[in-house]
Amino acid sequence: MLAFTPSSLPRRAGNSLIVVGTIAASGNYATGGDTLDLSQVPGLATSLAPDNVDIVSAGSPGSGWIYGFVPGTNLSNNKMQVFGQSGSQGSATALTELAAGAYPAGVTGDKINAILTFLNFGQ
Repeated sequence: MLAFTPSSLPRRAGNSLIVVGTIAASGNYATGGDTLDLSQVPGLATSLAPDNVDIVSAGSPGSGWIYGFVPGTNLSNNKMQVFGQSGSQGSATALTELAAGAYPAGVTGDKINAILTFLNFGQ
């Protein structure tokens, strides 16, 4: 389960609307990503999924977790994917998606920051 908590109300930047907040993970991860429901964000006067989402780990350096965003068709059915380091491939290490099951402590304890951007908002 993912919970998005805005750190402030949405703000305008030209024709864009920007929402900054944190994501907390708990429970179990599903292959392909866990649902990130943004429909309860206060002050967000749209039903469309954001145009751009940056999700980053702000936890301890070197946590190794990488987060990706998969847009849905509306605010309630977006997904966040979790990737980590896998077996070595020569001198490089590939990233693989987290296996389905309970979130590891490294993810549930991570500080996950997110910036949501809605383009051409209000046009």
